[in-house]
Amino acid sequence: MNEVRAWLMLEVIYFFVWLLTSALFLAYAYIVKFKSISKSEEIMKMDDNVWNDKNTDDFLRYLKFEYFLFNSVLAVFVTELTTGFIL
Repeated sequence: MNEVRAWLMLEVIYFFVWLLTSALFLAYAYIVKFKSISKSEEIMKMDDNVWNDKNTDDFLRYLKFEYFLFNSVLAVFVTELTTGFIL
């Protein structure tokens, strides 16, 4: 195995782990009715834009910060575990 093949294998593992952690986060956020810690309802109600109302689009728009934070930390952790113990 050369360096390029090892790097590609790492990228493929990271990509699929990112998809897995995305699914885990979305399932958890939907089941628990997760609320955003970076945007509050009061701030969103003061906005005049109709499309910022809660029921006009998907809930991931309100959980963008939490989604990226969760996925970046967990994807790197699981990728390190996978490459360290399995490969």
